[in-house]
Amino acid sequence: ENKIIYFLSLHSTFPSGKKLLRMKMNDLAEHLNETRLNISKALNHFEEKGWVELRRKEIVIPTMEQFFMD
Repeated sequence: ENKIIYFLSLHSTFPSGKKLLRMKMNDLAEHLNETRLNISKALNHFEEKGWVELRRKEIVIPTMEQFFMD
């Protein structure tokens, strides 16, 4: 999960505000050298906490700050 948070923060120009990452889970898994299953589990965990919204080929991040507050 930490690798994913780090990747998302690197691909966000500003730490605050809504972010949209257009990427397939397979591509994210390849970038992070993880399995798609591990990426899926972590992203679903983030979605359950309300940290992200998962859409087809998109990850919506309402605010990056929430990753560092919990």
